[in-house]
Amino acid sequence: MTTMQTTRSLALFLAAGLFFAGCGAKNAETPAADAAGETVETASPAYLGKAAPDFTLRTLDGKDFRLSDHRGEVMLINFWATWCGPCVIETPELVKMYDELHDKGFTVVGISLDEEGFEVVAPFAKEYEVSYPLVVDDGTVAEEFGGVFGLPTTYVLDKNGKIQQRFIGIFPTKEMRPVIEKMLEEPFTETTSG
Repeated sequence: MTTMQTTRSLALFLAAGLFFAGCGAKNAETPAADAAGETVETASPAYLGKAAPDFTLRTLDGKDFRLSDHRGEVMLINFWATWCGPCVIETPELVKMYDELHDKGFTVVGISLDEEGFEVVAPFAKEYEVSYPLVVDDGTVAEEFGGVFGLPTTYVLDKNGKIQQRFIGIFPTKEMRPVIEKMLEEPFTETTSG
């Protein structure tokens, strides 16, 4: 194998690793489960069970999206970008899950970190037929969530707006859909503590 072939192979290997892990992803933090799928007690990150920081951002269609307006809904907050390969891969599955569960109280909000803003988000939304709200962040909201260290990064919020899980990398829609459906069945009893 020539030096050029070795270099090309190494580049492809690294690109594939980023592709499957997420754009700049460092890790995925989800609760561990035993063989029966039951949650196993582990040391939890400090943000779990805490109220997600409230924010208001303008949507692609010109409306205000305010997180606190969605209390009583199960939510996915998905930090993404149009240039992120894993974000592109997960978008159709997020759209499908949103379309199928929205009437039951499920919401997805896509928070784009694209520097070009809606200029690049609008064509992406049209091409992928994104039906859930899309907003653009200048990094302020991402910072309020403790920083986003890889894209996509998705937070799962319960009906009280409390963070239940965080995923860095492609959101595992197939595995998480039953969890979300169960969360949707739980009664909403508003709490005020964070």
